[in-house]
Amino acid sequence: MKWITHIFFLLLLYILCSSKSCSDDRTSGSRFEKGRIEAARDSVRHVFGTDTLSTSRLKAFEHTAEQKLVDFADYLKIASDTSVNALFRQQGAEMAGHLFIPGKVSICNWSQTDATPTRVTLQDLLEKCISVGMRTWVQPGTITILIPFIRENDSAYKGRLVFYGHNVSYSEPFQKQNASKRLSVDIYAIRKVKSFGTENLRVWEVYLGDIN
Repeated sequence: MKWITHIFFLLLLYILCSSKSCSDDRTSGSRFEKGRIEAARDSVRHVFGTDTLSTSRLKAFEHTAEQKLVDFADYLKIASDTSVNALFRQQGAEMAGHLFIPGKVSICNWSQTDATPTRVTLQDLLEKCISVGMRTWVQPGTITILIPFIRENDSAYKGRLVFYGHNVSYSEPFQKQNASKRLSVDIYAIRKVKSFGTENLRVWEVYLGDIN
């Protein structure tokens, strides 16, 4: 995942250097900064703006999707914990929602211990977590790639992860209950227009989809 860290700093450099303080090209220092902006922008284009993703980059994106599944569980843990400040719970739910593709996402059998319908929308699950909380939180384990990323069209790749969810009690966090049945989650790499400083670039981003 070193390349992701590298790109993060490139993006940070690009955004910072695109601010007003870097816009004055009347000095040699500002011209140097302008060159750094151009270099950062070109690097972002090279990594995120390619039309076709290489095999190595697709694998890196698959690892990113695995981490986003773990992040989803962590954010949902915060949103579902009634002992946590309501503002933090709301923020946790919002961050969880941002991990998924836009549109209607369905979640099936996420928790085996709480009285929830077999299939709910992501929005319904998040609202339930915030309104009444949940007795347990789900810790994904043994995450593997079931279907690697396959190109669907010019702007999207799709794959699938599988995992087992361990239900962990808030009152007894060191006692994992029996793992649920194996679940799967659709994963996507989607090319979208993003703003970096004053410029719009088409870049690839990783999202989660339906969980079944």
